[in-house]
Amino acid sequence: MRQNISLIHEQLNIALKHAKNDKELENSLKQSFKVEYVKFSYGSKEPYLIIADRKITQENLDLLAIIKKLKENREKEAQQIKAQQNKKA
Repeated sequence: MRQNISLIHEQLNIALKHAKNDKELENSLKQSFKVEYVKFSYGSKEPYLIIADRKITQENLDLLAIIKKLKENREKEAQQIKAQQNKKA
């Protein structure tokens, strides 16, 4: 897979509409790029994204913004669940 940052940005934006964690993001990107291996790492080291055999680093993508968006999606889902539970009560 040739590294096309604009295509990666586009597919990330699509995946980040619904992904709430790294596994959901990885699975969405696997489907989009039709590859078997995607890894999003944001642990103690510098964050990176691997799609197939290409490593994308912070130089090419704002990986911290991806982490922030995943957190926002989780918080949004939690608020929706809480609102639904309040309606039932």
